[in-house]
Amino acid sequence: MYHTISIQPLSKSQISKLLNGHRVIVKLGQGIEIHASEEQYKKILKAHQKGSGVTIQFDPYQMQNHQFLRGQKGKGFFDSIKKVISNPAVSGIVKTITPIAANLVSQQVKNLTGSDAAADISKTLVNAGSNSLQSQSQTSGNGFNLHSIGLGINPTRGKLGGALLPAGYGIYPHPRKAGRPKKISN
Repeated sequence: MYHTISIQPLSKSQISKLLNGHRVIVKLGQGIEIHASEEQYKKILKAHQKGSGVTIQFDPYQMQNHQFLRGQKGKGFFDSIKKVISNPAVSGIVKTITPIAANLVSQQVKNLTGSDAAADISKTLVNAGSNSLQSQSQTSGNGFNLHSIGLGINPTRGKLGGALLPAGYGIYPHPRKAGRPKKISN
């Protein structure tokens, strides 16, 4: 038998882990409603009395019935900015203040660098970033896409290496497990 219980919001990676059958620490709170088994329900309530979280793992039935969690909006920094900017009153203020802020930033960059080109670039970036946030606040996408403001930053993570990577000299963690150092014999 499953009980409906509300837990604190989970990150995208926690949701993914939970829906892929991995263990995740959850706490009772207002955020996401899940259907917990009898044992999970009791553990969550008992942990809440202690003020702590509990590790749970979804069974196949729960994984199937909680797929809607994948489509939930994120709880990251840029998602919170997007939520604020989507408010019509705030959106109007942002539209009014953006040119003023862009001019101030541009002037400060020019004073610091002495370069008109750097000042123009900073002004363009402030305007483009503001326009991108405003347009994204009206769409249903998650996160903040740096490609949309023209920075061309590759969003892939976890790839280490450099110019010498083709030669095999990239930066990688040592493959040997942690422990005693290997003896070197002469």
